[in-house]
Amino acid sequence: MDEGRFSTSVDTLYQSLGNAAAPIVVDVRRAPAFDADDRMIVGAIRCAPDQIVAWQRERPDTRAVVVYCVHGHEVSQGAAETLRGLGIDAQYLSNLRACIGNWPDSGRTNQEVERHGTAASESLIDDLFNRGILTTSMTPRQPNPAANPTGALTIASAAEGRRRVPLAHVAQFLIAFLIVVLRLRKNRLPALLGWFRRRQSLIHHGHSIGREDPVGRLASFLRLRTWCYTAQRRCLFDSLVLSVYLTKGMVPCTFVIGVATKPFLAHSWVQIGEYVLNDTAEHAQDFKPILSIGVE
Repeated sequence: MDEGRFSTSVDTLYQSLGNAAAPIVVDVRRAPAFDADDRMIVGAIRCAPDQIVAWQRERPDTRAVVVYCVHGHEVSQGAAETLRGLGIDAQYLSNLRACIGNWPDSGRTNQEVERHGTAASESLIDDLFNRGILTTSMTPRQPNPAANPTGALTIASAAEGRRRVPLAHVAQFLIAFLIVVLRLRKNRLPALLGWFRRRQSLIHHGHSIGREDPVGRLASFLRLRTWCYTAQRRCLFDSLVLSVYLTKGMVPCTFVIGVATKPFLAHSWVQIGEYVLNDTAEHAQDFKPILSIGVE
């Protein structure tokens, strides 16, 4: 938006704190990202991005403001731009995702964090090659892109979340879990993805399903998952299990792997149409899909 003209770094902000001229730090992450994280910058004020104008008009002083979101992109940049339009000296915190481990007492500078991020990126790229997700071979045809995620499929009612899990869902979940564990243990991810592509092609050509059935199956999956593994930092494993589980239940879905740069990151999720099942749409939108299976 502003090509970095109004950004500030973690180092600069940290050095300015503790004196009379210190800026007010405001957390403007959107609700899904804020609710999914238990961390905030110490001393920061929470304000939803769409409430930034009302917040500014209610506060008594005109001190400078530093806002931050997840990535330092459109959310925090937009909030800072809005505040500047109200006459406030406002900046946004750049690259907080890469520097969160550097806040505030790790002793590493931004440059050191960036060098560490480069090494981590190279390791991640090597891992993607080893798993068969990336390749140097020419693709015979351009894969169909996944639909741009606009929302998340959620369990709307408490009753849905507490209902008895059907035995068929239990069996399909356990089968999916064991298939993924065994395939990954034997480094057979490409074979698993090939199976998923073939089965989803048959489902798309010969089966249609209503919205209620995916919601019920997702509710069962979320309950069963807690007994077998945690999805934290295991997006690929979680998305594979969910994809196989839905496929066993003849539910059309799309398995997606995406990447982001600066720093280089890889992420995986599952969609039904434009709805994300095991992530927030906001987070999924930060990644550019490089592989999508299940789209016709």
